Amino acid sequence: MYNLFVPLIVGYLVWDRSSWRGEVSDTIFFKDAMLNNNLTAVSSGSQYTVSALQERFTEFNRGNEGYGIKGLYQGSHQIYDDYSFDYKLYKYRYVIKRTETYTDSKGKLRTRTVRSEYFRDGLLFDFPYAKGVNVSADGRLKYKGERYTSASNEFNRSFKVTANEKIEAAKLLTPAVVETLNNGLEGS
Repeated sequence: MYNLFVPLIVGYLVWDRSSWRGEVSDTIFFKDAMLNNNLTAVSSGSQYTVSALQERFTEFNRGNEGYGIKGLYQGSHQIYDDYSFDYKLYKYRYVIKRTETYTDSKGKLRTRTVRSEYFRDGLLFDFPYAKGVNVSADGRLKYKGERYTSASNEFNRSFKVTANEKIEAAKLLTPAVVETLNNGLEGS
């Protein structure tokens, strides 16, 4: 009879503490992704502080209450036998605080503060072939430069493009690149 209680007790302890499995599973998945993609964690030095990134990129001018780089990783991508480039992969967290009004159950008008937390992932890398070009799927931020539209209506509905010079955007956004970006949207 004693032998039956031991598995029941162990089974109960494992079942009772089942919440740890999600965290462990996420950690294993994350470490596996880092290894598979040859990524290494980067300590955010002065070049990668939010204030330094905000000066260089409009993308980081988000949030009105709290923001920060939650993860920064370094990798390298080999394109051809003789060409590769290094990049930084980041996870940016920001919070938008707003006040909203609502009617309570007694019909009185009330206000409350709502905080919404958002995350954005992206890549930072030197790309000397198209300077001053911004391609964004987020229309909330305003970028400097002239508005550029491609021949693809689908692309123009999904992306906003601005450039210091329109010819730079035209050189970057060849029909093949526009089609690739459109197809990438279908896969997400």
